[in-house]
Amino acid sequence: HRDWVLLALAAGFFGLAAGRLIKSLRRGEIAFQTRWSDLALLAAFAWAVFGVRRPQSSPDDFLILIHLAAFLACFYLARSLSYADGISLQLAWGLTFVGGAVAAFGLIQFADYAPHDWWEPSRFVASVFVNHNHFASYLELLLPMTVFLWLFAPLAPWQRFLTAVSGAVMTSAFVLSCSRGAWLSLATAAVLSFLGFFLFAEKTHPARRTLVFGFTCVAVLALAVAHEPIRNRLLTLVNVSEDVSAQMRQAMWWGTWALIEKSPVIGHGLGTYVHLFPSFRPEGLYRRINYAHSEYLQVAAEIGWVGLALLAMIAILLVFRMSRIALVSRTSWKQALALGGWVGGVSVAIHSLI
Repeated sequence: HRDWVLLALAAGFFGLAAGRLIKSLRRGEIAFQTRWSDLALLAAFAWAVFGVRRPQSSPDDFLILIHLAAFLACFYLARSLSYADGISLQLAWGLTFVGGAVAAFGLIQFADYAPHDWWEPSRFVASVFVNHNHFASYLELLLPMTVFLWLFAPLAPWQRFLTAVSGAVMTSAFVLSCSRGAWLSLATAAVLSFLGFFLFAEKTHPARRTLVFGFTCVAVLALAVAHEPIRNRLLTLVNVSEDVSAQMRQAMWWGTWALIEKSPVIGHGLGTYVHLFPSFRPEGLYRRINYAHSEYLQVAAEIGWVGLALLAMIAILLVFRMSRIALVSRTSWKQALALGGWVGGVSVAIHSLI
């Protein structure tokens, strides 16, 4: 039921957006641009289709392709419309507002005003994602863009105010999610990015940027010290070798690696992991495993090294383009989007390891 409701909503959105696109085409406002990343994206999608058609694949994973196609359609519709109207900045601002709303719902759950049965909102903020690690990944992708938009983008006063509120709410929810991997990943990406930015593009508001960055770090540290669950989660990083979840992940990774070795080039097909992993389960790992807890190993197991290489190609092309825009562009909001996307993308790439 959820899948069909999503498809119905997507169909309505596509209908409205397609109407706007057709109108722009008739006016001659659209200038399509094809890039190497587009070709890599289409190749990866074709390879995923091949993975679903493998005999071992689960029939339900056809829905994954439908959702993926919907995401691709959203991306290309938004990009085409932005060529016509220059609405890239407004689309990005809308994402930060939605992120703030999603994070606010998680904080409401944390305050026990919207309890649910499938998670413990009093321990980890997870919002509509249910899993606090997935929720933290969503926020670590949006938070850097929100900060840079607030710093550099020419927003209206009310938009700037809402951006600041969304950033504060997302930061609070990110800290209270208690996702250690997300904390470490975003901190590492931020340090690398700020070092690179100061070295290669130190021409715009260095004092203001440093002040905001330092204030954010102090606020996060204050929250960590004040809230006992966060303090306890941070202390577990002192001795990771004795952490139960870390030990389980390592066992999953070794079992997944053994599964990959059986079909390294093309993989076993989308949706096969949950069915095939029991045959490679390491001794002492008794729970039902339906996910490798590493994006890279999961991809390699299901669509092989070929699929992983295609996705890596897309990521490299995107990072190269964002870096070029951040260093070369003289438009403040384009630089903001490129920097925010770079930090968030690197953070998610690091987090995907674990």
